[in-house]
Amino acid sequence: MISRVSSIAFGAVFVSTVLFQPATKFAMAANEAMDSQIMRYEDRVVDPRDWGAFERYFGGDTGANGAVRVSKGTINPGDWPHPPHQHDAEEIIHILSGEGTWYLNNEELPARAGDMVFIASQDLHTLRNTGTEPVEFLVIFLAGPGND
Repeated sequence: MISRVSSIAFGAVFVSTVLFQPATKFAMAANEAMDSQIMRYEDRVVDPRDWGAFERYFGGDTGANGAVRVSKGTINPGDWPHPPHQHDAEEIIHILSGEGTWYLNNEELPARAGDMVFIASQDLHTLRNTGTEPVEFLVIFLAGPGND
């Protein structure tokens, strides 16, 4: 089992390098709220990783609710994007396809297509692909006001 301290440190690095590094097209002036928009599939930013990939769709300040990032992820069989970690932001993850294991506050639960999880601030969590096919998921990362 990974220690809580190392997973917290890893989580902070993961959040800052993967989720909060906006692609050039997502960069905005400080405190500038995103406009309503449609992000076309061909305009997404694909970020390949050793464990799979992130496809970034939206990122920035919503105005009313603070910073948000919306991405689609793919986890290769037998892999995970990171060990269990925690951070201030909240997350909503919806599994689109595949199966795996949720790790939520030191509990392991089956993860299946159609499942959706809300992860509260500072809850220890991750998702591992324990199946034979890729796990595809949508993640909405809610950093809150003043946390872009």
